[in-house]
Amino acid sequence: MENNNEIFEEKAEQAAELAPVKKKLPWWIFAIIGVGVAAVVAVVLIIVLGGKCEHIDKNDDFLCDECGAEFDDGLEIITSTVTLEFKDEAGAPMSGIKLTVKNSANTYALESGADGKATVTLPVGAYEIEYDYSTIPSGFQPDLSVLRVKDDTAGIAVTVVDNNPNGSVERPYLVADYDFAITVPAGEELYYSCRVADSRKMKVEGEGVVVVYGEQEYAGGEEFIIINETTDVNFMATFSVKNTSDADIETKILTIFDPGTLENPFIAEGNEIAVHLEKGQMVYYKWTSAVDCVFTVSKSENKCGVSLSKIKIVDDQEIPVYSETGEDGKERLDAFVGEEIIIRISNESTDAIDVTLTLTAKLGE
Repeated sequence: MENNNEIFEEKAEQAAELAPVKKKLPWWIFAIIGVGVAAVVAVVLIIVLGGKCEHIDKNDDFLCDECGAEFDDGLEIITSTVTLEFKDEAGAPMSGIKLTVKNSANTYALESGADGKATVTLPVGAYEIEYDYSTIPSGFQPDLSVLRVKDDTAGIAVTVVDNNPNGSVERPYLVADYDFAITVPAGEELYYSCRVADSRKMKVEGEGVVVVYGEQEYAGGEEFIIINETTDVNFMATFSVKNTSDADIETKILTIFDPGTLENPFIAEGNEIAVHLEKGQMVYYKWTSAVDCVFTVSKSENKCGVSLSKIKIVDDQEIPVYSETGEDGKERLDAFVGEEIIIRISNESTDAIDVTLTLTAKLGE
């Protein structure tokens, strides 16, 4: 019996020696777990509180460390109740305008009431304003984009400006097309503006019409030229159209393009084009294909630049297609029956030149 007990105790001691030893987890594991829990709690608080700033001032400068709001001596946030009053240019209240007032820590959603007013209590500081333009008439723009709140800020007037053109000198109508139909009421004067890159030759048709541009008057049908004397490629020029009759006049504002321009190119006929180009001059020709072919153009003067282009319709979109220069120096472009090819000829030298172009339509194989 004693031998059996000794054997049992010996095996028990061996099993104890072979059993795994439980080690304590290192301290940094608990630190990571603690940070994770804190992060989860923070996210939950942000969701519950809607992202509102807690206004903490750790460096005792009486400014919130997060949003910059001001504290008073008792470490209470200084606030001000602000009323935004929205009116149109005539002074009538504008209701239903929705907007968001926000800074880095706080966001406030507002809407103007029937009296055009929206009131909110804000911590002192600077705020950006974002408008919901679906609640504002088309073409109108409030003149307040940044709100600076002080402890004595109370009422702020916001004018909602009408930017829609009405034919006045302040808001002229925009001439958007080269052939622009207009109606001028009897005895009235309407103002129009147009974009001018370099120069633009124009006229207004009809008797009883007088155009005023600069200090010059032009009778109906008489051409006038607007020159862009600035470096702005989007220079906007303004002119007026006066109706001197006692009846409404329906007429057109026309842009006149000189022959040889891109909008009014020369017609290319035959197999050759002979042209004289002054220094820096550019001329355009239009060639219409009678068959499916490869259209090529060669030139007699190396100082002349030549390029071909056409418009291709892809999914109802106009896509420009340009020529390629072959090893022989000729410009090539595939053309199909009825397609119009624009030929641009430019003088790339410092002197006037005379050049002859040879046009060839090679049938497709």
